[in-house]
Amino acid sequence: MEETPLSILQLLTHSKINAGGAVQAFLLSRELARLGHRVTMAFSEREDGAHDETRARVEAAGCRYVGLRLRRLASIKALRDLLIEGRYDVVHLHREQAVQRFLQAAPLAPDVGAVANVGTSKVPSKARARRLRSPRIDRVVVVAEALKRLLVRTAGVDPARVEVVYGAYDEERFRPDAAPYDRAADLGVPDDARLVGVVANLDPKKGHRVLAAAARRVLAERDDVRFVCAGKGERAELDALLDAAGVARDRFVHLGFHDDVPRLLRTLDVSICASTKGEGLTGSIRESLAMGVPVVSTAVAGNVEIVRHGRTGLLVPPRDPDALAAAILETLADPDAARARAEAGAALVRGRFTSAARAERMAELYREIRTYRRVREMEVDSILYPEV
Repeated sequence: MEETPLSILQLLTHSKINAGGAVQAFLLSRELARLGHRVTMAFSEREDGAHDETRARVEAAGCRYVGLRLRRLASIKALRDLLIEGRYDVVHLHREQAVQRFLQAAPLAPDVGAVANVGTSKVPSKARARRLRSPRIDRVVVVAEALKRLLVRTAGVDPARVEVVYGAYDEERFRPDAAPYDRAADLGVPDDARLVGVVANLDPKKGHRVLAAAARRVLAERDDVRFVCAGKGERAELDALLDAAGVARDRFVHLGFHDDVPRLLRTLDVSICASTKGEGLTGSIRESLAMGVPVVSTAVAGNVEIVRHGRTGLLVPPRDPDALAAAILETLADPDAARARAEAGAALVRGRFTSAARAERMAELYREIRTYRRVREMEVDSILYPEV
C-alpha cells in the first residue's frame, strides 16, 4: 500500500542557504519533496531583502518558503500560527534557537511531532540539555555515533530517543567528473605543484594554526608542495599564523569564501581536516571522498566513522602538527596507495551518505513519530471519552 505523504516543517534560524546546517536542511527538504512529501522551510528572515535568493532556491526545489523573525520574541506567535495553519505531521528543528522557539510556542500549538537536530560535538549547556530532554521533543537526530554518546553522557538524553542519521553531500554538485582548475592560471601555482587543501573557515577550532606548523615540516622535505585554504576569513589572519610558524607566505594560496568547491577539490592531491574540536562529521571530508580525493583528518568526533585509518584515509591526533605533516608526506609519497584509499572512501560515501539515503531514513523516522502521536491521542481519547 502506498504511504500517505507527510506534511513537514523544517524550522531554521539561518537566513540563507550558504553553509553547514542550512545546506543539509535544504538537501533533505529537496529530496523529501522529490519523494512526494509536502515540505515547508521556515527561515529566519532578515530585513535587507537578502532572502529573495533563498526563497527562489526553496521554491525551485518544490518546497514552500516561509520567513520568520526567529531572533525576536514576537516570532513565538507567528510560529504558533504557522503550526496551527500548517497541520504538520512533524517539525524538524535546526539549531538551538529553533528548539527554544518551538518549545515556547508548543503549549499554544497543536501536538505536532518534533525532531531536534544536533550537528556538532559541543557539550550542551544545562539549559540546552534540559530542552533536548523535553517530552515535546520526540527524537534528537545526530550526525554521528560520537555525538549520540556525547549527548547521552553529558546531557542525560535517553539513548532510545537519539537517532544517528548521517549528513549527506550534494550529488548534483560534487561529481567526480568535474573539471579541475588550471593550477597556474587559476591558482597561481606551478603546473607541477602538489596541492594540499583545506576547506574551512579561519576559525581557531578548524586547526589552521596546526596546519601552518605541519606545513613547515612538509615544506622542509618537499619543495613542490603548495597549500590552498578556502573559507571565510581575511588573508591577514592566515599570514599571521604562517609568520608565527615560520612558513613563507607564498606557499599558501588563500581563496577566502569559495563557491566552486567541487572544482577546487578535483584539483587537490590531498584534502585536509585539521580541526581540534567542535566537529560533527566534517562536510569537506565527506565531499572530498565523494570526489575521489585522498583525505587526512584529525580523529575528532564523527570523522573516525568515515575516515577509517589506512582504508578510506589517514587519521591523526588533533593538535599534533608532526603527525599531520607525516600523514601528508605519506599520502604524497605513495599516490597509488592514496588513490586506493580514496576509491574505498568514495564507495563508502556514495553508498551511505547520499541525500536519497538520508531522506528515506528521515521519512521513516517522521512516520514513526506520527504513528506514535496518533496512538497516544487515541489512548487519551479512550480515557476522556470511555465507551458507555
